[in-house]
Amino acid sequence: MTALILDGRAMGAEIKAELREEIHRYQQVTGRVPGLVIVRVGGDTASGMYSKAILRVAKEVG
Repeated sequence: MTALILDGRAMGAEIKAELREEIHRYQQVTGRVPGLVIVRVGGDTASGMYSKAILRVAKEVG
C-alpha cells in the first residue's frame, strides 16, 4: 500500500475558499448574513482559546 501525504494547510485553505463561496451565495439568495453562536459553560482556559480560534476562522471566511 502506498502512503499518501496530506497537506493539512492546503486542504484547510481549500475548505475555507469553498465556504466563502457558499456564504456569498447564501447572502445573495437570502439577503441575510449568517451568524455564529458559541455557548461556553465554565471558565476553562483551553475552551476559551478554542472559542477564539473558531471566531478567528469565522472572520476569515466571512
